[in-house]
Amino acid sequence: MKVLKYFEWLSRQDITSNGDTHHQGIYVAGTERITLFVRVYTVSGTSPTLDLYVDVYDPILNDFVELAHVGTFTSEGTSMHTISVDGGQAFSLRWVVGGTNPEFNVQITAEFRGD
Repeated sequence: MKVLKYFEWLSRQDITSNGDTHHQGIYVAGTERITLFVRVYTVSGTSPTLDLYVDVYDPILNDFVELAHVGTFTSEGTSMHTISVDGGQAFSLRWVVGGTNPEFNVQITAEFRGD
């Protein structure tokens, strides 16, 4: 499987509330696998949680739908997550933040592979 695209999907930034980043969507035809590298630099707040999702565009619904729940992050660290893709060409990141006064400093890079 060859690399179709490798890029910084979310530049290092503070996430303090729920976000919908469909406007930062990416189009990569022929994608069969997405690998995300999630770097959480700092975490603060009381019982903070960050749920990260990858969504895929559904042309019939004319909207993005959930492809995968990448994970729930509660502490600093770096992790790798692989998502199998069976169709779809446009993808986006979405997150849900929980806790009291949560703040995450996060960076996400992505590798898209296919034949």
